[in-house]
Amino acid sequence: MALRGAKVMEPRDLNCEVVQLDASIATEVTEILRRLLINEII
Repeated sequence: MALRGAKVMEPRDLNCEVVQLDASIATEVTEILRRLLINEII
């Protein structure tokens, strides 16, 4: 499973890109934890 990087915006808004990347990583981690809790990943 790979984490996707942030979208590059034009014009560059680094703060917005960082927020989107953080949200994407948080979503992936949440999904991993959810699967662990319902025993899908073992």
